[in-house]
Amino acid sequence: MVDARTVLTSAGERVVVAGLAPPGPCWADAARGYTAETLLGAEVDLIDPTPILAAAVSPATPTANQTRAVTAAIRLPDGTDFAAGALHRGHAKPTRDAAGTHHAAATASGAAFLGLWGQPCLGEDVLPVRVPPPSPDPTPTRSPETTNRHPKPHDYFRNCRAAREAGHAPLRRGTPGYRPVLDRDRNGIACER
Repeated sequence: MVDARTVLTSAGERVVVAGLAPPGPCWADAARGYTAETLLGAEVDLIDPTPILAAAVSPATPTANQTRAVTAAIRLPDGTDFAAGALHRGHAKPTRDAAGTHHAAATASGAAFLGLWGQPCLGEDVLPVRVPPPSPDPTPTRSPETTNRHPKPHDYFRNCRAAREAGHAPLRRGTPGYRPVLDRDRNGIACER
């Protein structure tokens, strides 16, 4: 087995299963497992073998005696089509030019979230990169001037120093604790320095 859709026969001939797309990294191991379980040691029939260039089939560099390969449908010993079985179980994707029955099998396995259509791939060839949500910003440390809690109506500050120590400075006109005597420049903001 070269990959999930490319196999070597006992005679050393490279066969690409017709109608199956190359496996994506996310689901390649599961596809190879299904291919090995189904085809290794099985006597199969090649249906409509068509010569192709091996270099276009696999990223591996072919040796001198593997410069040519065939694309073919593979019939399993029980008479079923290997590609249809792989598609039906969600262990393969069809090529654009695959038979309508192959596309229907892939659609059915996708609707049932089988194989590559389920977790973690969800039909994608590559697992999406999950970006963790941003961590919450730490609570900023605020100076007493920015943590200005609202004074209660009964708050009274003898002077600006007392207002600052209580964390209320500066005091604005109309807010509890403001007194004109604490607003020396009469701009509406007392204890501003």
